[in-house]
Amino acid sequence: MDIVTGQEKWRFKTGYRILSSPAVVEGTIYFGSMDGIFYAVDAQSGHERWRFKTNERIRSSPAIENHTVYFGGDDGQFYALDAETGKERWRIKTGGPIISSASIADGIAYFGCAAGHFYAVDVQTGKRNWRFKAPFGWMRSSPAVANGMIYFGSDDGNLYALH
Repeated sequence: MDIVTGQEKWRFKTGYRILSSPAVVEGTIYFGSMDGIFYAVDAQSGHERWRFKTNERIRSSPAIENHTVYFGGDDGQFYALDAETGKERWRIKTGGPIISSASIADGIAYFGCAAGHFYAVDVQTGKRNWRFKAPFGWMRSSPAVANGMIYFGSDDGNLYALH
């Protein structure tokens, strides 16, 4: 859409609704869809650059760092894809659907899942550094990382601060 006139420039059709917020890096738009596909679309033309199929819906919004796209799916997997090709670099299985969008700081991806777990995962290897279990509830909230602390909310009504 033209920012000055509001005129539509192009439209890209997916197989179902889009709840994932897009990320735009170096002329490419990255987002997931409820059709279970993660897309990379050229920002100028609206043409698909690549797609990556998961086993379930994608509600998580992507985080991008060092030419790698990170996102979670309702299949309970947290993915790392090459931003240029869409090739999978690694994935890690969690205990439930991932609605939370990841925050990345100091080489660690932080995110929660529906099983009430909050994860810290090394972005290079996909190895879990640690996992925090809330007493109750899904982790739908996307975390904020600041001053050596991680902040996130849970369905149990608590805001957590971890270090």
